[in-house]
Parts: sequence; structure tokens; C-alpha cells
Amino acid sequence: MAGEEAGESTPAVLTSSKTFARKAKEATGLSYQALVERLDQRHLGI
Repeated sequence: MAGEEAGESTPAVLTSSKTFARKAKEATGLSYQALVERLDQRHLGI
């Protein structure tokens, strides 16, 4: 996931993804980059 371009999506999915990322950042105190790295480590990416 890290360094990859996002594929085509709908406005609703984009909004939902941004909300999830913001809430995850606030809840964990991690940077967006660190969150993506954790998703990559656990193979939870695309």
C-alpha cells in the first residue's frame, strides 16, 4: 500500500476512507505513514 497510487473510487468511498484514517490517527497517535506501514505489515492493504 505504501507508495502506491489509489485506484478509481467513488466520492462516498473516498470520504469514508478519509474519515477512517483521521479517526485511526487520532485514536492511536500514529502518523498516517505509520498507520499505512502497520496495515502493510499485517497484509491488510489492497
